[in-house]
Amino acid sequence: MTSFYGIEDRTLSARGMPWIEEFTAGVVAAKDCVACGTTPQWPARDMLARLDPRRGTRWPDLIGTGHLAWLFIGSGRFVEALQADGMRVELGGRIRFTEPLPRRLSLADAPQYYWVDPHRHRAARMDYVASGFVGVERCAACGRHRYDIKASKADSPSVFHYDASSRLDLFTTDLGRQFYCTERVLECAKVHRLTNLAFWRVEEGPFGKPVKY
Repeated sequence: MTSFYGIEDRTLSARGMPWIEEFTAGVVAAKDCVACGTTPQWPARDMLARLDPRRGTRWPDLIGTGHLAWLFIGSGRFVEALQADGMRVELGGRIRFTEPLPRRLSLADAPQYYWVDPHRHRAARMDYVASGFVGVERCAACGRHRYDIKASKADSPSVFHYDASSRLDLFTTDLGRQFYCTERVLECAKVHRLTNLAFWRVEEGPFGKPVKY
């Protein structure tokens, strides 16, 4: 039986990790949806980022951002490690950085970073009720999902129907851009000693005990 995990960066709980404060180029704002009124933002293929100058002493393999908080950004080393272990990674584009940087970081030492395309990694259909979501609605015009945040249970387990035929070990669901993974990604992180990754078991929910690797 395949084990599933939530996967994200652990920048906010780890010492020495840089944080993307803002994208200064490459964020595209779509027109307001005529049906639900939302104005979605989406990354262009290549983006320019500015780091929080107060934090960061080394370059990690996953890096977080407060601008497009859902964006999954991995280093070239992260991408190459998964590919070397036979896993697909569909890239959306490249992330570059602008100065000034935190004083202990250098552009000369920065690895290549990429954002992973959540749409091309979709491989599961969320069971909304079992996962604690209330009032889920999908806009017929733009496809955006909405739900009652106050009534939904943020600490519920994530229950979804995974399409094994997709052959995606790093994947998203139809509900949003949160990434999940199979145990193969966790083992890859162990073997290649990838940094700044956080894993949690889907059956324990996002506030469950972190999985050490």
